[in-house]
Amino acid sequence: MSDKPELAVRNKILGLLLRDARESTGRTLRECGDLLGISSAGYARYEQGIKAISLPELETLAVFFRVPLSHFWDGELLRNQKTGLDQDTKAVIGLRQKIIGAKIRKARTDKGWSQFEMSDKLGIASSRLRKYELGKRPVPLAELEFVAEVLELPLSHFMTEVGPVRDALADQQDRESFSGLPDDIQAFVSDDTNAPYVRLAMKLADMPTQRLRQIAEDLLEITL
Repeated sequence: MSDKPELAVRNKILGLLLRDARESTGRTLRECGDLLGISSAGYARYEQGIKAISLPELETLAVFFRVPLSHFWDGELLRNQKTGLDQDTKAVIGLRQKIIGAKIRKARTDKGWSQFEMSDKLGIASSRLRKYELGKRPVPLAELEFVAEVLELPLSHFMTEVGPVRDALADQQDRESFSGLPDDIQAFVSDDTNAPYVRLAMKLADMPTQRLRQIAEDLLEITL
């Protein structure tokens, strides 16, 4: 399957987007290689599209580059930001590989397919699929997209939901949402003396509409 022309093209596109994200954030090949626990030459092979990158590695780089994962599908660029991933990235990537492998295995068994049947549908050796499912071999992203298609699942099914990578991504998204607010609101929220008002607003936001209407009527009676 890895020899299919469409996979080679996809890897080339991913490589260009990786390079685009790295250069836009001022990162070096050595930094990226060190982050993933590989040599700078090994990382360069990802950008050249010679070697296929795995989803856990791509998730880690997305945090490092401070870009959303969607960048690697739509090419959207973001401003330079410092990395928010202060974890043992090699261990995180290894854990993610095992989780992805377990999800592939569960989806396969849910369909009642043997490893041989699944590998035949994917066009790969059953021994290779076994390594994927055990997390002993990273699944190249282009292949994972095809695996998801064969299993009739969205790629998001294999994306991280919890853990340090997800926490860092969520933290990034929170900051981006905050930075999108008007300057006066950012200044108000950032002022510690306004904390009681912010907490009050949060409580009011959680109240049922009927209760809010009653409070408004009570306030109106007091002011008249």
